[in-house]
Parts: sequence; C-alpha cells; structure tokens
Amino acid sequence: MRALDYWTSRELVKKHNIPVCEGELVKSESEALEVARKIGYPVVIKAVAEGATHKTDVGGVVTHINCDEELVITFRNLMKELEEKGHQLKGVAVEKMEKGLEFIVGAKTDELFGRVILFGLGGVLAEVFKVFSVRVLPIRKKDAIEMLTETKQFNKLLGGFRNIPPVNKEKLASFILKVAKFVEKKHIYEMDLNPVFVFGDRIVAADYRIVLEG
Repeated sequence: MRALDYWTSRELVKKHNIPVCEGELVKSESEALEVARKIGYPVVIKAVAEGATHKTDVGGVVTHINCDEELVITFRNLMKELEEKGHQLKGVAVEKMEKGLEFIVGAKTDELFGRVILFGLGGVLAEVFKVFSVRVLPIRKKDAIEMLTETKQFNKLLGGFRNIPPVNKEKLASFILKVAKFVEKKHIYEMDLNPVFVFGDRIVAADYRIVLEG
C-alpha cells in the first residue's frame, strides 16, 4: 500500500474533475497572504508534511482565519510548532473556508466484497452518529440516488435545514458516481473525502486522504 500526503491526494482528486475547495500550497508567509487575498477570507491553513497521510497527523490545521493579521500570527505559530516537533514540511495549504451540510464520501477494500463506496454524515458527525450507506463497486446512477434516500437522517438534511437550502440530489448522486469511477480507475485501496460540503447546487470536497494499492 502507498499512502499519499494531503496535497498529493488533493491534486489527484482534482485532476479527475472532482471539485475541491479553492487554494494553493505555499512555502512562505508572503505567499500565504497572497493566496488568501486572492481567494478571499475566511480561509483555513493546513500543514502538509512528508510521510503524513493527513494534515491532522501533524496537528497542523487552523480554520476560520478572517484577516491578514490573523493569518500572519497563525502561520508563524504553526511553523514554530511544527519545527519544534521536527516535522519535514512539504508546505502549507491555504484554502477557502466552505459552508454547507457536511458529508463523507469514502471507499475501502473489503476482504469479502472487494471495493466498496460509502456515503454518510461527515465532519464531526461522522464519528458521533455513524450514519452511512454502502455499495459494492461498480455502481450506477440509480444506486447513488438510493444511497441518498435510504435513511431518514439523509432525507431530513437533504430537504433543507434552517438557513441551508435543499440539496440538488441529482447533482450529489452524480458526484458520488464520479468518485466511484475514480476509485476503480486509480486502484484506490482506501479513501476519505471528509468533509464534502453541500450547499444547494454547490458540492466541494474539502479534505482528502488516499491510500493506493501496491
């Protein structure tokens, strides 16, 4: 198995036309400011380290940064902390903060069934409620649509919630199908896109972890 670091995972997902949050990998404070001003606040910064499959492996993620001053202070503190821990940094991802319902779209290789794809509640809710649907690959569009509607939790959220508009189920099903095809094409052993933010018609993956076969 070969685990990819955070940014490599992101770029592989992006290359296969799966929408990702806007951002860039930077090496300096000045570059971080340039990117943040370009994409607009609020932003999130994530440390990307060699040999770490996920930015949380190095404890380097800060969300809801709202201005230049906050970014400079946060960037310096993050770099100091990572240096003290001895991490070999590849860079720092500066990305747009997204909003909406949070879901997880993942995949794994099961010993009995082979590759399976998962759709469920994402973010912190993924660990708290563990509500998800699973299908053995390959899947068709109708399978993806069924995954969206087979639990009461999904149906309630997808219909709109407080200030969040109803989800475009056709578009979300197409997203799941696109991820499923990507998993098969690239021989993914294990993958998590979590969270995937969904806001009406807008769907964007905001965090990425990929383990390849071989």
